[in-house]
Amino acid sequence: MTIADHRMVDGPQNDPEAFAGAVRTATDLLDQGETVLVHCKKGTSRSGAVVAAVVARREGVDRSTALETVQRRKSDVDPHRALLRHAGMVVRRG
Repeated sequence: MTIADHRMVDGPQNDPEAFAGAVRTATDLLDQGETVLVHCKKGTSRSGAVVAAVVARREGVDRSTALETVQRRKSDVDPHRALLRHAGMVVRRG
């Protein structure tokens, strides 16, 4: 089991590099065949944004499509706009 702690805050004060690191870690572990659990305090904003970015990168879809995919699985996912911007930057960078 691998535990990766990427501390983030919900909102515009979040560090984009911390967000990118969380996405990178989750993507790398999935690429290695590992099971990944992403969580935050409430489970609706930070974790949802990270998972949407991972889905977008792995599936080759845009951020909006990835978020819709995540919301179909967990309907209360509602990432803060700033985190969605971070997700868009991570997806564009590849």
